[in-house]
Amino acid sequence: MAHLPQAKSPEGVKEAGVAQIRKDYISIADYYTKIVNQDYMYCPKCGKFQSSKAYYSDDRFANKCFPICKECLLQMVERKKDKKDVSHESKETVKPVLQLLDLPYIDSLYQSCCTAVANDVSEKTKHPPFP
Repeated sequence: MAHLPQAKSPEGVKEAGVAQIRKDYISIADYYTKIVNQDYMYCPKCGKFQSSKAYYSDDRFANKCFPICKECLLQMVERKKDKKDVSHESKETVKPVLQLLDLPYIDSLYQSCCTAVANDVSEKTKHPPFP
């Protein structure tokens, strides 16, 4: 579940001064305003509110963003990483995510991306071709 900022309890209000209460109120109001204005969006996969910049653009949705954050989509592609932090991306993990994004899977394009990554990046910094 998302952790949204909450108002102080009655005990917290008694302990805080007026200046602190005003500061906390403004902070909470700013946070909720960002949600209402869709500057922050909720990802149902990780349960967090994040900046709309953490989401891919998608004109199919009213807010012009795909509803799952980039980080969660990448985790779906990579599935589990092993103890050495090596991704286990494969065609089988990429295809369902591309389907979610309403993008085609083209095997020759996937293979060329794998080749480009293998050729352009050293073994130490190699990462999977899915952006």
